[in-house]
Amino acid sequence: MSEESANEKKHPSFGRYLQEIRLRTGKTLDDISGETRIAKHVLKFIENEDIPELPDSLYVKGFLQLYAKAIDADGEYAVRSYLSKINTMQTAAKEAAELLKTSPKTWSQILLFLGILSCLIIVSVFLIFPSNKSGEQDNGLEHDPAVEQPAAYSEPGHEDGAGADSMASQVPAGDEKKSEGEQGRMLLRVEAVEETWIKIIVDNEDAKEFNLKLEEHLELEGENGFNILLGNAGGVKLYLNDKPVPVGGKTGQVVNIKIP
Repeated sequence: MSEESANEKKHPSFGRYLQEIRLRTGKTLDDISGETRIAKHVLKFIENEDIPELPDSLYVKGFLQLYAKAIDADGEYAVRSYLSKINTMQTAAKEAAELLKTSPKTWSQILLFLGILSCLIIVSVFLIFPSNKSGEQDNGLEHDPAVEQPAAYSEPGHEDGAGADSMASQVPAGDEKKSEGEQGRMLLRVEAVEETWIKIIVDNEDAKEFNLKLEEHLELEGENGFNILLGNAGGVKLYLNDKPVPVGGKTGQVVNIKIP
């Protein structure tokens, strides 16, 4: 067995790592999709390491942690392996570009490089994905969004429930009705108590991404509501019209919250 093959078997890349553990647990992709609320076709892209088909890396890192949590795997290892894979692809592309730029006339060297690169890709595919896969077949890609509709936030005082220990905490919807003055205007304030990233969709418009540091804050105004993907559940405090909004979860956990 070659050194490369032995190293791959000892330290599998993120897709094969998650797939092998999932198969040992006896869970199907449908089971994982139901537990994590990640669309099945995205889970397939993760296991196949089809990076061009995956969404932005900001989302993928959260998906990897959710997937790993569902099968008791090491989410941090999966994220590191994913980032390493991206870096390797970018480095190979950069080296190819430099070769074309610095030696435009040496076509024999260029063809040799491309041939070696193609062989490495083919070998990697055979090493990463055995021919006898789990047997699960998909009749077509789903057109559902990567993350399905999240639960609404709960009333103050309910954030200490069992859902707080989940990697992607779901907060039950509150049953308080807004006053007439609140229905036409909602002011969301986000205060950072730790460094975190956050992605917010206001009134179903284009998403906005922010990297917040300690003591930084945001103020956003909307009429219909806010859809929030938070990278560090313990890193922020949320206020809607000056009223605290519970954030279920702990430091380092990925939380998806819909307000209201």
